[in-house]
Amino acid sequence: MVYGIGQTTAYRTNAPQQGGVAYGMAAPLSIDPIQQIVQETNQLAMEGHQVAAYIGQMGQQAQPRQAIGTAPLRKMEQQYIGQIQSQTPTTPPLTSQTTKRSPISESTNSSASEASDKGEALAKTALSKKGQSTTAGPDGGNLACAWIISNVLNARGIEIPKGSAAHDSVDGLAKYLQQTHGAKAVDASQAKAGDIVYNSRHVGMVVSGSGRDTQVLSNSSSKRSFSWKSDINYDGFYGESSKVLRI
Repeated sequence: MVYGIGQTTAYRTNAPQQGGVAYGMAAPLSIDPIQQIVQETNQLAMEGHQVAAYIGQMGQQAQPRQAIGTAPLRKMEQQYIGQIQSQTPTTPPLTSQTTKRSPISESTNSSASEASDKGEALAKTALSKKGQSTTAGPDGGNLACAWIISNVLNARGIEIPKGSAAHDSVDGLAKYLQQTHGAKAVDASQAKAGDIVYNSRHVGMVVSGSGRDTQVLSNSSSKRSFSWKSDINYDGFYGESSKVLRI
């Protein structure tokens, strides 16, 4: 059986074929083949739209699922990092371990250091003059104890006016040092190098040792020289305790 298309209608024939050509009368078909093709084409197009809509719907549903799936992972990552940071020991800055010194204590220590240096310098100058003649002093050196100590002080820049009572007398020298140079009274047990040691009749300077175990250098009236070394009370020669001044 062969189907064919005429000028106006489709036809079907049962005639035998010769050389690919059908011969016979055409019988009209109940269904138009063109209309059938159009319907099938429309059906395929509709199915194509449905497939595309389905794929689009699946894509829209996949995006939220992906966002929902990654959010917990990010949260877990942040929690893990925070846990690691909290367990990591931190080293406090060096500045937090540094002990701050108060300005008062630093000033006190500085003053004490300066006084000690000054005392050592005075003792060194006194020792440099050890054995020096004092015959140029009052009474040919017999009463030259204040005179020679004033010379030591002047050599270190602590000015004692020459020819004055402060320069040549024990009491005058002690008062001048306190009033003019700010000398302070110190307990004999705290005496150290450079301190002035005096009593009512004699004056000298500590050149070594500390406390009561000190050596005092002063004028020797019998030798008329700066050569007498004694303890802080002048070996008890004057029968009285010495006083101590620190410049």
